[in-house]
Parts: sequence; C-alpha cells; structure tokens
Amino acid sequence: MEKKGIIIGSTGSGTGKTTVTVAIVSALRKRGIRVVAFKCGPDYLDPTYLERASGRRCENLDVWMMGREGLMEVFSTAVEDAEFAVVEGVMGLFDGVAGTSTGSTAELAELLGLPVLLVIDASGMSATAGAIFHGMREFNRRINLKALICNRTGSDTHRRMLKEAVGRGFFCGALPRLEEPLVFKSRHLGLLRADNTLLEESTINSLAEIAERYIDIDRVIELAVSLPAETLERRPRGSPAHRSVRIAVALDEAFNFYYPYNLGLLKELGAELVEFSPLKDDHIPPGVDGIYLGGGYPECFAERLSTNRSMLESVRKLALSGIPVYAECGGLIYLTEGVTLTDGRFFPMAGLLQAECVMHTTLRALGYVEVETTEDSILGHKGTRMRGHQFRYSELVPRGRLERIYRLRSVRTGELVEEGYRVKNVVASYVHTHWACNRDVPLSFIDACKKYRRSKLCQG
Repeated sequence: MEKKGIIIGSTGSGTGKTTVTVAIVSALRKRGIRVVAFKCGPDYLDPTYLERASGRRCENLDVWMMGREGLMEVFSTAVEDAEFAVVEGVMGLFDGVAGTSTGSTAELAELLGLPVLLVIDASGMSATAGAIFHGMREFNRRINLKALICNRTGSDTHRRMLKEAVGRGFFCGALPRLEEPLVFKSRHLGLLRADNTLLEESTINSLAEIAERYIDIDRVIELAVSLPAETLERRPRGSPAHRSVRIAVALDEAFNFYYPYNLGLLKELGAELVEFSPLKDDHIPPGVDGIYLGGGYPECFAERLSTNRSMLESVRKLALSGIPVYAECGGLIYLTEGVTLTDGRFFPMAGLLQAECVMHTTLRALGYVEVETTEDSILGHKGTRMRGHQFRYSELVPRGRLERIYRLRSVRTGELVEEGYRVKNVVASYVHTHWACNRDVPLSFIDACKKYRRSKLCQG
C-alpha cells in the first residue's frame, strides 16, 4: 500500500494553520482515507485537535528534542497502519531554535522528504500574497514548497485576486474568515485542549465540508509524495515487556499534558498505566508502584484541587513513604505548599515541596532547555542528560530548603540554572521532557518503581 505525506507550513504563528490542518485532515478522513496527523514542535494542545479530526493518536515531531533517530522511529511507527500523513508545522516555516532553522518546519520537511503547503493570513492583502509565497520558495530551494492556501479571506472577488497573484499552478485554495466554533478558543498557554465538547463531531464535519468547498483537496492529494522506504523503515524497539510495575498517571481536565510517545514507552518497558483524577478521585489507585504527574492547567482548577484534601493527603503520604513520583510543570505546582493566583487568592496543595507557586500574567520561561542531573535519582545516574521545553506563567518561591538535582541550560540564552526539585523519591521540574532522546530515563523510573515494589513485598 502506497503511503503519502504532506506538511502544512505557515509564515508565522496566528495564521490559522491549525484550523486549516484540521479542515484538511477532516476532509481526507471523510473521503475514507486513513489519515494520521502529526504536530511539529513541543506543543501539547494543537495535537488534541488533530487527534479529534483524524480519529488517531497525534504524535509530536521535534527534531531538537527527540533527535533524528528518535523522530524517525516515532514517525515510522505512527504511519504503519495509515495511508496519508499530514504534519502541522510550528511558527513560521523557517523558524527554529534560538533564531536558527534547527527544529523548524523546514528542517522537518527536508528530513522527511515531504512537500509543504504554505498557509498565510491573507486578510488585507492581494498581490502581496504572491510576493510572500514566491519569495519563500526562493529563500531555500531545498524545501519543496508546492502551493499556497490563503486564510481569512473576504469575498469571492478577493479570492480571485489572490489566485491571480499567486498563479494558478501554485494556488490550492482560500478559506473565508470563520467564526466560533469553527475557529478555536485559547487560554494563556495557547489553544484550549480539544475534547468532544469543545470540538464536537458536527464542527469537524462542518470543517470537512468547508475544506471541500474552498480548498482543492484533490490537488492536496496530488501534491503529496510517496513516503520513502527509509522513512517507513521501523527502528528496532524490542518486544513489550512483562507488566512488572503499575504507575498511576494523573489524567483529567487539570492534568493532561503528556507526550503519547512517553506513555507508550513506559508501557513498552513493562509498566501498566493506571489513570486517576486529582480533581475527582479521593485517593491514588491502590497497588501502584509509582506516580506520574504531567503538566496541564492546575491553576485553572486550583480551588477544586485544593478542596480535595483526601487526594492531596494520599499523594503526600505515598511520596513520604518513598514511592517514586515524577512530576512535570503542572505536576510540580501540585506538589508545592500552594498556588497563589493572579487575583491574590491562595490555595494549599500537597505540601511536599517547601515552596509556593505564584502565577503571573506574563511569561516567566519559554523555550528549549538541556538537562543534566547532578545527583543519582529515579531518572538515572548523576550526569543523565535529557532535552525538554518550558512554557510557563508561574514561578517557584522557596519557603524553605529545596534540594535541586538538575542543571538546566537555556538553548536560547545559554543561561545555566539549578532546578529539578527532589524530596525522597520525588523528582519535580518545570521542564517537559521527551524521552525519544534518552530511553534510559523511563527505564530508570521503572527500575525505581520495581525497587519500591520489592520493598513493599518485603515489609508485607
């Protein structure tokens, strides 16, 4: 079976490429094509829209965080039972890490050998659309920039002018300006997370119909290229291990930022993942050997999380007993003494870390970081390296002694910061890491869970 693929790039953030990509994916799926969607970069939220549209898990593709081999493993595995791959780009086509093209949509297109459809916000322009498109084609001829899709257009006359400016052979369609629910709401970390209430099936169907009307879907299929054999080659991953440990994973409206690859890797390495809700459940699931608290929006649910004292006490009691706990960003916030919101209200949390989380209205950290551990921990020996990303509006204000076991280097500024907070077998950090760059990290976490399990059996 021939497999094809294409990338949806853009001139920058905010052009509506997620809406365009969801519309194209929905139209392809409605035609009966088995389509799998991907998101370029570290974003957690856009993939939820692509997942809803495609009906399949949406993986991130991030060359910098994952490394080339890790990225190719993720891509080849995800397209195995699909016919058509659609990748949504990140930022502008050539925008990557620290002002370079590393990690950019363009680098990904070159690595995967996929052509690019460019999306622009064409409101308030006509002939300039042609200058932008053809100028970007000339900027880097190694990138196979095939056609243009204009977004937020006005009348049929406006769309005809855009088509003439770009040239018929390069024009692939023009969406009109859309209103909610056909464009997506956002909050301070980006888009709201898509679920079956925010992105209803009727909205997906409407976007598919709009794509069929305003985008040349036949042309999109024609422009896509067959995936090279070396791209489809599966990298060895080993057989799924015996389920030797059980790890509780926080998953609800407050905690839902996880890379699917990370969760899948835990399963592959022998973990049974048991979902629980810090919002709704009153205790950690019984019989677990570890806890994984991902990122999300705990600040938006601070009052509900704080009033669920039985869950907070359950987490605290298990953590103090020595159970391995790995917490990222939102999970870190949950483990502090409490969170102060921008309106000044304070809500107590689990109290494991002697610090307060203070929310701000402006960003406190954004960008890629390299992590090196300075002590042995549940994530591996001293000197373990990981790559990750930060995007936060909060800061940690110490109220006592905090043991730090991470050395972070900002890729953008080169600044070194001590971070990664440890209490017993708890490791908490603001950094979201992707384990494709270092599979030893989840393996060490599972080994720590096994050690905890054995200790329980000995005590029993």
